Amino acid sequence: MSRFIKNFLGFCSIGAAMTLLSMLLIAVTNEILSWNPEVSYDFAYITTLLLSYYLNTKYVFHSSFCFTKLLSYCATYISGMLLGMLLIKIGIKLLPQINETIITYAVIPITLVWNFLFVNKILTMKKEKR
Repeated sequence: MSRFIKNFLGFCSIGAAMTLLSMLLIAVTNEILSWNPEVSYDFAYITTLLLSYYLNTKYVFHSSFCFTKLLSYCATYISGMLLGMLLIKIGIKLLPQINETIITYAVIPITLVWNFLFVNKILTMKKEKR
């Protein structure tokens, strides 16, 4: 199996695990700790984003930790979220007869590929020699 496919499958596996962890963190912070829902969401999102960076760096891409790569990783996820929001708006305008939840779900594979392509580029870059 090619390295690209292995990386993609590993990236997807970590993404799935982070989604489940995020759901658990939101449930615990909302239901047990009675946090404000926005604070719970932010906490879960930031926690799982940082953990996914660590796990992808160490286990999928076998890259070293680098603050610049971490910032690029976070920027990738923000850009993916913005792309998803744009595609949802376009989908709702162009396909008003389609259920909005279905349109939102249809965006997920696009943002998944978007995020993977940029993360793959970021975490497989070699340090430049000076």
